[in-house]
Amino acid sequence: MLEERQQQERGSDSPMCLNCKIKMEKTILKMHFPRGSLPVEGFKCHKCRDEIIDARTVEEYQHLAQKLGLIIVQPV
Repeated sequence: MLEERQQQERGSDSPMCLNCKIKMEKTILKMHFPRGSLPVEGFKCHKCRDEIIDARTVEEYQHLAQKLGLIIVQPV
């Protein structure tokens, strides 16, 4: 019982798959932009293959993609 709790605490940074209700595995995913893509750390369900990238990471990589010219922002 204690061992199970310790394993859960150690893996608590891995999200649960909303479809399968199992822990997702940390992996490298691709974020696609209009002019290319970037590798990004995220999570993938080994059963249904759903992928998740946390919102903070998405925001950071959107800014990076803009600096690299992968996204062009039109002035309003």
